[in-house]
Amino acid sequence: MHIQTSLPPGFESGAFTCAEALAAGISAKRLRSRDVDHPFWGICVAAGSVQNLQDRCRAFQQRMPAGAFSAMPLLPACTGYLCQQDSKLTCVST
Repeated sequence: MHIQTSLPPGFESGAFTCAEALAAGISAKRLRSRDVDHPFWGICVAAGSVQNLQDRCRAFQQRMPAGAFSAMPLLPACTGYLCQQDSKLTCVST
């Protein structure tokens, strides 16, 4: 029987890219485990940690270039909101 190891410190909460995880030594197989979800292509989160709109925006923020913003056509589940990446996450109703 295989005993699953925990994600390393810094990866057990919040969103991170698959590239960041691989660079930190987490295997691709580990990223496919049941306790890791992929809310967007190339983005990983601890399973069950995306609970609401703000969590989805924070996860998607990992894919956005610095200074970019998205008006929700890119995030159908967040329709009516604007997310902007800067020093902090901003989600506002439009």
